Amino acid sequence: SAPRISVPVHPVTTDTIEAEKIAERRQQFHKMFWDNSFSYCGDPLGRAKIPLMKGKAVIKKTLKWDLLPEMPENPSRAEKDKFRRQVEKAGRATFLWDLEMIPKETVFEDIERPWNPHYVFEAYQISAMEARRRFPPLSEKYGDPSDLNARIDYVEYWEKPEKDSKGRFVQWVDGDRVHAGDNPYCWEHTLSTDDKPRYDGYVPYIIGDPGWGDQRPECRPEDRYVSLIRPGRSMLDAECLFLTEMHEWLKLNIWKPLVTHNVPEGKEL
Repeated sequence: SAPRISVPVHPVTTDTIEAEKIAERRQQFHKMFWDNSFSYCGDPLGRAKIPLMKGKAVIKKTLKWDLLPEMPENPSRAEKDKFRRQVEKAGRATFLWDLEMIPKETVFEDIERPWNPHYVFEAYQISAMEARRRFPPLSEKYGDPSDLNARIDYVEYWEKPEKDSKGRFVQWVDGDRVHAGDNPYCWEHTLSTDDKPRYDGYVPYIIGDPGWGDQRPECRPEDRYVSLIRPGRSMLDAECLFLTEMHEWLKLNIWKPLVTHNVPEGKEL
C-alpha cells in the first residue's frame, strides 16, 4: 500500500520545462523509495494502519550500517572519493534503508514534540541469545546454554542533534550500558563554521496519531493519542444497547422458542 506521490512543480518565471523535469525526477525518486520499502521491508505503511486507527503508530527508519563502508577519521580527498564510490555501489546493490513497525507500547518519546522529538526511549525484552548476537562481548556473561532463551531487558536512547551537540545514542542490556556514542543520523549544518560548529539531524522514529486528540504541547499522551472510535464511543454504546434490546424482544415476541415434549433427540420434525 504505497502512498500516492505528488510533487508540485516549483513556480518559476523562466525555464518552466526544467522545473517540470526536476519535479518529475523527485516524484520518481519518492515512488522508487516506497516501492523498495514495500519489497524489502514488508509494507510498513500497511502494517501501520491498524495501530494508527487505535491511536498511535510508530515506524523506525534506520540505515543498514553493516552494508556501508567506514569513513576514516581524517580522510584525504582520495579517501573521500573512494568512500563516495563505495556508498554508490552499495546503494545500487540493495535497498539500504530498513523501515520497521514498532509496538507503540515500547516507545517513550518527547511528549511536547512527538512529530519531531528531541529524544526517544525504546524499551523491550530480548533473549540472551539475541543479546550475544548484537553484542559479542556479552557472550561470556550469557554463555550458559540453558539460559539462552531467558528474557532480559533492553533499552536504547536517542537524542536529536542540534546546535553544537551531535546528539546521543546509548544502549543498555539488563541495566548495563553496552554502547554510548553520537547519534549516527547527524550531519554538519550549512551554517556551521570552524569557530562555531552547528549540527542537524533526527532520531530515527516516525510517530503519528489520527489527529482526533488534543494537539497542544502541554497535553498528556493519553489525551493526544485518541483512537478513531473514541469520539463516537457513546453513540456506539447506545446503538449496541438498542440492538441488544431489539434482539431480545424479537426472540420473546416474534420468534418465540418452540418447546416440544416426548420427541427423541436428533429426530427431524
